[in-house]
Amino acid sequence: MIRSTPIEGSSLVVSASDSWRDFAAMWPTMANRGSARAFVFQTADFLNVWCDTIGPARGTRPLFIAVVDERGAPHALLPLGIEKRKFGLKVLSFLDGGVSDYNAPVLFPHVKDWRPSFVGKLWDAIARIAPPFDIAVVEKMPERVFDIDNPLTPLITARYPHSGYVMRLPSSVDEFVSERLPRAQDTRRKLRKLGERGTVAFRIASTSAERDEMLEAMMRQKSRRYIETTGVDGMERPGYRAFLRQAALELAPRGYVHVSSLNLGGTVLAVHWGYKDDGRFYYMMPSFEAGEWVRFSPGRHLLNHLIEWAIDAGMKEFDQGLGNEDYKTEYCDAAIPLHQIEIPRTMRGQADLLVRRLKMSLRDTLVWHSLKGLRTAWRMRKIPRR
Repeated sequence: MIRSTPIEGSSLVVSASDSWRDFAAMWPTMANRGSARAFVFQTADFLNVWCDTIGPARGTRPLFIAVVDERGAPHALLPLGIEKRKFGLKVLSFLDGGVSDYNAPVLFPHVKDWRPSFVGKLWDAIARIAPPFDIAVVEKMPERVFDIDNPLTPLITARYPHSGYVMRLPSSVDEFVSERLPRAQDTRRKLRKLGERGTVAFRIASTSAERDEMLEAMMRQKSRRYIETTGVDGMERPGYRAFLRQAALELAPRGYVHVSSLNLGGTVLAVHWGYKDDGRFYYMMPSFEAGEWVRFSPGRHLLNHLIEWAIDAGMKEFDQGLGNEDYKTEYCDAAIPLHQIEIPRTMRGQADLLVRRLKMSLRDTLVWHSLKGLRTAWRMRKIPRR
């Protein structure tokens, strides 16, 4: 059910609903953007899967916002939600749960007419129409949504610690191999050594059985890697596995989820799960086998195959997503600065903000890294040996 409230001093209105379907006529899909600018993470297809899997698992109450004019024409759409966290804290945020690299509004051309002074009044209207919450926390927010400036930037309170990275793809595979391939000599040597062990094959899943096989291998490899690096299995986040499975089931047959692997005979050495959307390839969930295979860099070979595949498929950009890993700067020629918004609404929210800022001030200190290392080591001790 849609409810609405005016924005002070404006002819625009904020409308809200618990379901994106109430705004289906204006919400962009992967197949049809219309005049909207949207990352894959804010399309209706993505949100539909999210609301079926991660949302219920996290106990999130969705809050879909549409900013429209007096004729009902959309200016912006925001997929938000409210969930209870530790100590009963109610947090308003974008629908994420670990599966979105960029949290940004869906923007339409009319949004270019917004003034910075208007954004504060817009936020007041959103807070007024939303169910009660203690603090709004928006992380991983970019400054632009493709060719339109993000109008929410006046609300930014801090820089997010990681950036996104994008590679503008060359016109041909030959150009990539001859001019853009990082560590070319080492890559060829390792691939040659790997080939001496058997037949190396790049596979793209084309059936549900192949997708299931690759997805299970990816989740196993990814779980191991999470535990090795943090002591916690990130695959066990609420609804995470269900999201990956359902997105593959619903979106892969339509060409929007892309699952692939690098195999040596019957051994799956590396896997990738990502999106192919609107001329952009999203490199989302890479994984690789451990043990003796690490020295051959199977993940790097799969990445190179995927870039070559994306070039041949006519993709314009290869988005390597969130994270400041060194290898991304070797491939990518554009960084996406990301930011965060933290706006408390209650005393409990104010207290949470103080804790957040204390953590941020300590994040780059030796003490913080020492404590983080001790925490990871303690978690590793509690994990049963296999």
